[in-house]
Amino acid sequence: MSHLNFVSSVPEKPEQGHCSKHGAFDFRYQAMGDRFVVLSACSLCAAESTALQVKIDEQNAAKAARARLERSRIEAGVSPRYSQVTFADYRVDTQDHAQALQEAMDFTQRIKNGGNGNLILSGRVGTGKTMLASAMLNELMPQKKCRLATLSGLVRELKDCWGKGAAMSESMLLKQLSELDLLIIDEVGQQRGTETEILFVFDIIDGRYKNMLPTVLISNLDRTGIREAIGDRAFDRLRQDGGKVVAFNWGSMRSAI
Repeated sequence: MSHLNFVSSVPEKPEQGHCSKHGAFDFRYQAMGDRFVVLSACSLCAAESTALQVKIDEQNAAKAARARLERSRIEAGVSPRYSQVTFADYRVDTQDHAQALQEAMDFTQRIKNGGNGNLILSGRVGTGKTMLASAMLNELMPQKKCRLATLSGLVRELKDCWGKGAAMSESMLLKQLSELDLLIIDEVGQQRGTETEILFVFDIIDGRYKNMLPTVLISNLDRTGIREAIGDRAFDRLRQDGGKVVAFNWGSMRSAI
């Protein structure tokens, strides 16, 4: 069991110890009340141990921060598969792939710098639209408040607002969606396309348009199909403020089973 060794005064010539790693060293003396405690451990070993602990603490803190960020991305709607994806992970085999990637990166940089604008990612299944959208969100969080949601999921949230004792009203939901720094709506065109749904989509996009906040739509439909799915008014809102349609007109990039 370790114990402290005290002396009443500091000797003119300090005692010495021997470290198997650093060789001979002088004892140190630290005042404690009217006496001095003798520090008979190697100071270099103590410094190395402290530095190692600091490094371990920093690594643990960084790991915890990465875990918190990943959780926040998943809570924002990014799938666990894409919660750590970056633009560098997007496979570029053709000039069209490169162009789509560049559009996504340019859009993200503009939003990061406080700019505005909208983006529609339109094309076939498996062409990397949702992956690129997830990379956008991952790049912007946690500095920006973002969300990625399917349109059918948002419609379900709307219907939940109509139930008795609902925790959120329709107006509260629309306000929440209209104030996000970035809203990405996926799977546009897979909903039923009822008048209620089209009106709801317009209310979301119009609210964000009025607040001058960016919106991204992702769909397997072409430009005409998207316009029909969300209505002319919503589509025209998206085209304003420099909105772009990026076509993913190539085959699936997913590996064959």
